[in-house]
Amino acid sequence: MKEPTEEELDAIENEINKMEVLETQEVGRAEIIMDILYERQEAFKRWGDQDTRDNPLWLAIVDARTSYIEESMDEPENLYLEIIQAATILVAWAEAIKRKELNNVE
Repeated sequence: MKEPTEEELDAIENEINKMEVLETQEVGRAEIIMDILYERQEAFKRWGDQDTRDNPLWLAIVDARTSYIEESMDEPENLYLEIIQAATILVAWAEAIKRKELNNVE
């Protein structure tokens, strides 16, 4: 599975912006997904595909991020960012699994 290009992310954002008035929850969801996609693209720029990690290492990374989330509980802005970054890690892990499936790697 290839990483989305900046143009593809812009196209997604444009489509979201074209949506007619939606329920507040749905608009909030779209914004959250865009924040996750943006963070994932930034991480990909920094580290590329992260296929060399095994599941226990991914789990350790998620666990470490959970500590940051716990430390941010009283700071809503930081808490939101930490949650987005944790979601980004989970997306990268899911991408690595899918790439291994596509490449028939155990």
